[in-house]
Amino acid sequence: MTHSPLPACWCADANLQASLSKQDLAAWRDYIALQELVTRLPIVIWLMSPDLKQLFYKSPGCEVLWDVPSSTETGCFWLTGILDEDAEQVTFTQEQALDKGILKDTVELEYRMVDPQNRTCWVSVRLFPIRDAEGKVEGVAGIGEDITQRKNTEDALKYIIHQQTLVNAIAQRIRRSLEIEAILETTVQEVQNLLLCDRAFLYRLDFDWSGTVVVEALRSPDYSLLGRRLTDTEFIANYVELYQKGRIHVVDDVRQSNLSECYIHWLTDLQVRANLVVPVLHDEELWGMLVVQECEQPRSWQAFEIELLQQLAVQVAIAIQQAELLEELKTTNTELQQLATLDSLTQVGNRRCFDEALPQEWEKMALSQAYLSLVLVDVDFFKAYNDTYGHPAGDECLRTVAQTLRTAVKRSTDLVTRYGGEEFAILLPHTDANGAVQVAGEILSRVRKLKIPHCQSKVSNHITVSVGIITTIPHPGLSYEDFVKRGDQALYEAKHQGRDRMIFAEYPEFLA
Repeated sequence: MTHSPLPACWCADANLQASLSKQDLAAWRDYIALQELVTRLPIVIWLMSPDLKQLFYKSPGCEVLWDVPSSTETGCFWLTGILDEDAEQVTFTQEQALDKGILKDTVELEYRMVDPQNRTCWVSVRLFPIRDAEGKVEGVAGIGEDITQRKNTEDALKYIIHQQTLVNAIAQRIRRSLEIEAILETTVQEVQNLLLCDRAFLYRLDFDWSGTVVVEALRSPDYSLLGRRLTDTEFIANYVELYQKGRIHVVDDVRQSNLSECYIHWLTDLQVRANLVVPVLHDEELWGMLVVQECEQPRSWQAFEIELLQQLAVQVAIAIQQAELLEELKTTNTELQQLATLDSLTQVGNRRCFDEALPQEWEKMALSQAYLSLVLVDVDFFKAYNDTYGHPAGDECLRTVAQTLRTAVKRSTDLVTRYGGEEFAILLPHTDANGAVQVAGEILSRVRKLKIPHCQSKVSNHITVSVGIITTIPHPGLSYEDFVKRGDQALYEAKHQGRDRMIFAEYPEFLA
C-alpha cells in the first residue's frame, strides 16, 4: 500500500493551526516557507507514487507550464500537449526506466510541447526515485523547467557556427579557384545557397559608376538580371564615396522604406522587395557590389547574415587580386618563354625553339602517321657579304631573309627558326614531298625578288639561298636526329652543285 511521504499536517487548513502541537506547527511553517520558495523558483516540482500513478504534491507552476487542473492527482501530466514527433521517443525512454511498474532509475527528458497559451516550447523533465533507509523506492520526485530560451539560444549559436563553417568552406573554395569567372560564379551560387534568397549577384562597376551584372544565382529564372547594364543614378549621385568607405545597404522592405519615390520605383521594376548590398573593395577601390535580394516578400536581414556577406566580399576581393596576379604571372611567363625561344635579331624562332619543337612534332606525326618535312636554308656567301657591306648591313639582310621565309610558309603550324648564323630551319608538319618542294621553290623565288645587292657572290649580283629538303613519315625505325642529318646532307649537296638551288634528299628509307 502506498502512502504519502508528506506529513499529514501539511494538508491541514490554516484555521486549524491553533490546535496543532508545537512539532506539527513547526512542520507547517516549514511547509509554508518551502511553498513560497518553490513558487519563486524558475522550476516546478511534484511528488508521486513509485508507479507514477498517484500524485501527492505539485507546485503551483505546474498549472502554468501544463494545462493541468489543480485537482489532478493521477497520471503523467507532464506529457500533456507533447508534440507527436517527440511523443514516441519520450514515452519509450520513460518506460525503459520502469522495473515491474516501479521507477528505479533517474529519467531525463527534453521535448517540445504546446503550453496553455498555445505556444510551442521546449521542456526539460527529470524524474528520480526517492528511497528509504533500506533503499526501497517509496516515491518519485519530478522537476520540470521551460528551456525554450536556452534551446533557442543554443539553436541560434549552432546556426551561426554552421553558417561560419559554411563561409569558411566557401572562402576556401573561392581561394582555391584561380580563374576570376569561376571565383565569381562560385561566390554567388554559395551565397544563394547559404542565405536561401531569391537572387544573388555580383555587379561590376565601370569607370562611369554604372555597372553590369556579371554573374548571378537564382531561385527562379524569372528573376534573372544577367548581363543587364544597370545605372543607379541615386547611387552615383549620393553613395559612391560612402560605398568606397565600406557602406552596407540594408532594406527589409522596399515598399516600407524611406528611400526616394524614384529609387523605390527603380528597384520595383527590377523585382526587388528586400535588398542587401555589400561593397567589394579591391586595392582600396570600389570594384563592385555583392548583392542579395528577395523579389516577392520582405525579409528582415539578420546581423550575422550581413556580417557573413561582408566576410565573403572580403574573400572575393582577395581571390580577385590573386587571380589577377596569376594572369599577370602567366602573361609574364609567356613573354619570357617567347623571349627564350625567339631569335632577337630576326624575330623568328631560335635554335632552342627548333630543338624543342622537333621531337614534339616527330612524335605527333608518328602517332598520326602523317608526313613531316624539313627545309634547311643557307644564305649564299654570307661571310663575304658581311666583310663587304659590314655587320649592320649583314644583320639587316638576315632580318629581311627571315621575314621572307615567314611569308613563304602557308600554315600556322609551320615553324621558321634561325638554326645558326646565316642558316634557317623550317619545320612543316602534315606536309609531303610535293608540298615541301613547293615551299622551297617559293623561298628561292622570293629571296631572288628581294634583289639585295651582293657584289661578292659567285652565283649572282644579289643575295641568293641554298635549300635542302627532307620528308618522311616518322616510324620506330627512324630517329629525328638522322632526319636532320639527312637534311643537312641535302643542303650541302645544294651548295656543292653551285648554290642558289634546292636539293631534295631522295633516300628510300625516308620515303613513305
